[in-house]
Amino acid sequence: MENAHNSPTPPFFELGELAERLGIKIIEINESSAQATMPVAGNRQPAGFLNGGATGTLIETLASRAANQLVNPKGLIAVGAELHVSHLRPATKGHVTAVSKLVHLGKTTSLFSVEVFNEEEKLTATGTLRCNHIPKPAESGEPDRK
Repeated sequence: MENAHNSPTPPFFELGELAERLGIKIIEINESSAQATMPVAGNRQPAGFLNGGATGTLIETLASRAANQLVNPKGLIAVGAELHVSHLRPATKGHVTAVSKLVHLGKTTSLFSVEVFNEEEKLTATGTLRCNHIPKPAESGEPDRK
């Protein structure tokens, strides 16, 4: 993935292997909110409903990507520390859309709330993600914990 300056996109801005396998796509991202979609097909559990783990991954992917948008200019990356998901109704077809909103941005943590909607714009799940802000990884790929 390339950014506008023709240099590789830093890994903390990529969505990651699992998000790519699930078909998660970021639609919009700004300082206070973000939006993403994910197909239901290919992410169902045996009963035909969207798998709860896929919903959790959508929530964490969107919120952590939004957090990184905010903390990267400060020399930090945001990593998920606490994820809560409440499933309200099943999604069975089409795509789900997640909308993330910044609740709190501190020096060492951030908190996002996320709502997930089906194609009929009915709320299917809600969640929160608390992120820890840590120093950007050194060249080795490991976080600098000094």
